[in-house]
Amino acid sequence: MIKTQITFPEKISEHPANWDFVSTQTYSTKIVENEPNVVLYDAIKDNFKNFLWPRQWYAMQYKIEKKLHKVTSKDYLSIYTDSLIKELPDLSFKILLNDIAKRSQNSLVKTTSIVLTAFTRAKKRQKVQVGLQLKNGQVFGKVIELTSNKKDIIIPFHELENVSQVVLPKPFPPFQSYFLNSLANSKFDVKDLEAIQISIGPEIKKENYNKPQQVFINKIVLQ
Repeated sequence: MIKTQITFPEKISEHPANWDFVSTQTYSTKIVENEPNVVLYDAIKDNFKNFLWPRQWYAMQYKIEKKLHKVTSKDYLSIYTDSLIKELPDLSFKILLNDIAKRSQNSLVKTTSIVLTAFTRAKKRQKVQVGLQLKNGQVFGKVIELTSNKKDIIIPFHELENVSQVVLPKPFPPFQSYFLNSLANSKFDVKDLEAIQISIGPEIKKENYNKPQQVFINKIVLQ
């Protein structure tokens, strides 16, 4: 059986070694500029190396773990707590981004939005605040709602508002403030990015504090 060999880009029946033939046909191709995507977290690749967690003995009991799936692309980070009934009804954690920001400066300044790929298994919608913390201590964030359907949620930078920074891990002694409001009054500037802050608690109604709260995150990207 003789195999047919095809030479590209014109898809003709010739061997690449037979270079001494003349073609009169032309072809064209597109050169597309890369989108300035900066991956802040990817459940497929990342571990907990750059995470800051709340101290269990100060906060409500919680469970944060990476869930692995037989299909790798379906891996996700699971954040769960039985309830928010606590003196401070807030469960927050951070991912430090100094290394990413340093090596991605050229791409960072071209980004205009946060894209969060996430979902929940709660029967109702799950509110979660996504914030970007800058080097001056300011945090710019927005509360979004997750459903049981995994999807990409786009948050344009112009929709971000000043929110409180959560001090993690909570300082000792425990009477020190859990929330910090920076004295800086600068506009959001993505090139000064230091961390991403994820919070379960903001805008959740008090009557829902006793219900389980759960967030599943696949990926967080700036684009």
